Amino acid sequence: MQTDYKEKSTITVDENDVLAFAKKIERNQLEDKTFSEKIDEYIGGKLRPDEVLKIGTTPYCLRAVGANAIPLVVTQGVIANSMESSTIISKSISKKHTEQHNIPESVIKNIPQALRNPVLICKGNLRDTLVVISDLKNKEQQNVIVPMVLNVKGQHGRVNRITTIHGKKNIQNFLNKAIADNSILAMNTKKADELFSDIGIQSPQSTTIICFDNSIAYSTQNVKRPEQNLQYDNIIDKLSSDGKAEINDDGSFKINNDFYRELPRDDRATEVVPARHAMEIMQQLSDSGIEFSAVSRQNDNAAITVHKDKIDILKHTAENIAEKTIRQDDVKSSDSDKINPEYYNKLKKDERKVIRLPHNSGDKAISALQSAGIPFSAVKSEKLTSITVHKDNAQALDQIISDSSKQTAKEYINSDFFKSLPPEERLYTQISGTDKANELMSELKNNNIGFSAVIDKEKNSAKVTVAKKDTSALKKVTDSLFSRKAQKDFSDKAKSLNQEHNTRNIAKNKDNQHSI
Repeated sequence: MQTDYKEKSTITVDENDVLAFAKKIERNQLEDKTFSEKIDEYIGGKLRPDEVLKIGTTPYCLRAVGANAIPLVVTQGVIANSMESSTIISKSISKKHTEQHNIPESVIKNIPQALRNPVLICKGNLRDTLVVISDLKNKEQQNVIVPMVLNVKGQHGRVNRITTIHGKKNIQNFLNKAIADNSILAMNTKKADELFSDIGIQSPQSTTIICFDNSIAYSTQNVKRPEQNLQYDNIIDKLSSDGKAEINDDGSFKINNDFYRELPRDDRATEVVPARHAMEIMQQLSDSGIEFSAVSRQNDNAAITVHKDKIDILKHTAENIAEKTIRQDDVKSSDSDKINPEYYNKLKKDERKVIRLPHNSGDKAISALQSAGIPFSAVKSEKLTSITVHKDNAQALDQIISDSSKQTAKEYINSDFFKSLPPEERLYTQISGTDKANELMSELKNNNIGFSAVIDKEKNSAKVTVAKKDTSALKKVTDSLFSRKAQKDFSDKAKSLNQEHNTRNIAKNKDNQHSI
């Protein structure tokens, strides 16, 4: 039988793409090997008590839903609370797991691979949290889920941190609620369909869910998304594989730095743009064959540099993308979400100062603008309020936002739960660092422990209150999250705080008795 080689010879593959693909496979394999070795050291009690285990760079699938391209880590406490007891050799490690946490060593070691290509990714219950549903199984044959908190302060910069690893009991109820709440952000189409079929749930039909296939572990090429929302788009993947992009642990970046250094100073022209526009601007410049360099700056900005002959093209590109963003916000918003749209249309492009804020802050800024008699226009999209003023009023708007932020330094969470608890049944705790507080609250939520909290952003601390009946459950959570030193600090602060409240309640009761 003669083989037709002619047809095969017509297939061509870009050699750079093959090399980039191979590099990503090698990087993933190295990260898997390193993590597996760290698990072996942990099981044997050979790790420093404060050492945090690095899973690897945050996978593409998590970046597709908004996570930064920074390290993804897990603490020894989380591993201890997740792994089956018989595996742990070190007597210094306390083990306090439920049946859902009964996860074999081999499954723990496969966590990095599972996170690169999960079944589903959902919003967490708290801000800046995600829940990944994997196809790994624990001893009870439950799907292993991996909740995490994003962009928190780590030992060497910002990280995304896993807060727990456990099998999901009653996953049908969890997914039914996720579908009803529209909290599913992304899914592997084939894997998700199989899971939904196995548990007797109809696959969600939402047009807002990002869909991907098995290639997500190595490339974002086969990702289908309702709108472009990757923080680092394909241009970054390409530049990274070519060694032209430096992405730091804190999310800051330098792009094509060699081009900047080699370009004579008198030939450089730079435009400062919002960081969220920078990726699309760079993509368009690259598509047009225009060389550039870029560097992240403070206040969520980026500086893009081109040859001075190309500055008009850069400015025009940046203006078009900014206009497109505003138009997209306008399209997504109904007429009832627009305030003074005619004022926006009346202003020329170079006269507009546009700023975007969370809805609560936006409402306060709008009220202050109205009180001050400053003309403005506003549009409310799904997540943000865009406010436009004349550039001459930009300073006044900045001052209004600054004053408003000082007034909203505290955030109250689950106040109704706090009010429902009698004073004598409240257990007060205090924790330094709002990032750590978010981790604690996420884990309390995952363990169905009721709580309330007051976040003091100015002091970077939080007071978290639970019911006294949940004292033991709270200790299990803090044991899994904190080092021994941090646990003692947490316990000492809680003891002092509760003594203070008890003294206050006793005095209050005496006053009430005297008044009677």
